[in-house]
Amino acid sequence: MPNGFPDGKFRIVQKRSGNCLVKHCGYVPGMDTSATYEHVSAGSLDPTVTLAGKPQGGADEVWYYDAGRIVAQTEEPAHRGRFALRVMGDRLSMIGTGSIYVEKWEYTADNRIKVSESDVYLTMGADTYSDVTHLEGGDADQELTSPRTTIEEVRAHIEELRTEGFPADQLEQYEREMMNAIHPDFTRDPNLLKTLEDRTARVKACLEWTLQKA
Repeated sequence: MPNGFPDGKFRIVQKRSGNCLVKHCGYVPGMDTSATYEHVSAGSLDPTVTLAGKPQGGADEVWYYDAGRIVAQTEEPAHRGRFALRVMGDRLSMIGTGSIYVEKWEYTADNRIKVSESDVYLTMGADTYSDVTHLEGGDADQELTSPRTTIEEVRAHIEELRTEGFPADQLEQYEREMMNAIHPDFTRDPNLLKTLEDRTARVKACLEWTLQKA
């Protein structure tokens, strides 16, 4: 099992939802349909990657691992070729395996899929804006720009002052100032702390994947 991935074909299924990753490889015009190509580009139509429903046994659900790449191969005459999973910003896409921009991936011991030698983890479905997320050290508690450990330290300190009889109105102002030092948007959004915590919870829920032999 190279880098945690199984030999042969497999499906990539999110543990939380049971939904699987599916792909559609780009159309390449004027192709010799008797050969399989190591494309450099994605094709004239952008290949797509989506988190679909439960596995249905379709060919679009099937992947395999090759030299660090998560690869989809299609034998349809208009699409014949090998395409690999890659990251564009915070979105997943497909590109020909002949490209120098193809990412290499690994499947970790805690059932996460990440780009090798990076902090980029597959979290498709965590929200509507991204397919991957950057996790410092692989820790969802370090999501976004504000370490939750620092936020928890602020909370603990506020509680300590409260038990010592510190005036409530001054405590509230003090907490706001400290939170603003952690994250400048806090004063503009009093619900920011809950927003950050909710997002961290969603990311955690979407980090785990299973690889099912196809």
